[in-house]
Amino acid sequence: MSPLWTAVGVWLLLWAANVAIARSRYSGRPLARIAAPILFGVSVLVLWQGAVAAFDVSPVILPAPTAIAAAFAASAGILWEDWVQTVAKGALSGFAI
Repeated sequence: MSPLWTAVGVWLLLWAANVAIARSRYSGRPLARIAAPILFGVSVLVLWQGAVAAFDVSPVILPAPTAIAAAFAASAGILWEDWVQTVAKGALSGFAI
């Protein structure tokens, strides 16, 4: 089966789960209110990954979510240092002043 059809199938399952959460008697509870947006975000990532793989999109134009996650994981140290420099030392000290 092609990656696109797999992604569409997973998206339909997650969509059905979102509809079930919205229609359930527990829809107003905190866990249900958090689960629906998380499921939506996961479904968007699954469709994105499937479309990139199925249409063989160049990573220069649109990288796959898995490639982005791998780049983040490989650069975690420098990203943390940049975050500390920007937020902890720059923005928070400026806000305090």
